[in-house]
Amino acid sequence: LIQNKLAENKKENQFITNILILSLILIAILIILAFLQAKHYKFKTKTTTELNKKHQELITINDEIIVALNSNKEFLDTITHELRTPLSTIKSLTYLLKNESSKNSISEYSKTLSFSANYLLNLLNNINEFKDLEKSNQQKLLLEPKKLNELLTNIVNAYTVKNENNNIIYFNYDHA
Repeated sequence: LIQNKLAENKKENQFITNILILSLILIAILIILAFLQAKHYKFKTKTTTELNKKHQELITINDEIIVALNSNKEFLDTITHELRTPLSTIKSLTYLLKNESSKNSISEYSKTLSFSANYLLNLLNNINEFKDLEKSNQQKLLLEPKKLNELLTNIVNAYTVKNENNNIIYFNYDHA
């Protein structure tokens, strides 16, 4: 009887020992899984932060590209207008020169033609200089002395010939 009880206690102890060992193994597995889950969460958070940072950088770059494209469009619009005006003057004056017999008028027309041609040449030179500045990434400006009254007189003369349909341009400046 005592041996039966001892055998039964031994079996019971063996069963409890087995359950304790399995419980400890299960707890160890759960701790390892929790550790791995925490590590994964930390990695996921770090990755999300980096992705958000890169996304913001891409948004900034995209905005800069849009500004550059708009600047390029504005530049082309301005250049188109700046080229069209003197070319219209040149075209009009060549027509007038074909049909004009007065030497006085021809002289005035040729001065205006010369001004418009010089204006176009200067504009194209400025475009080339601007392009060269962009290539070299240097921002240097060359200041050249200009005679303001001569420049303004030529501009008024260019528009006066074009506006001979009774439009009046008044131009006064101090010769000092």
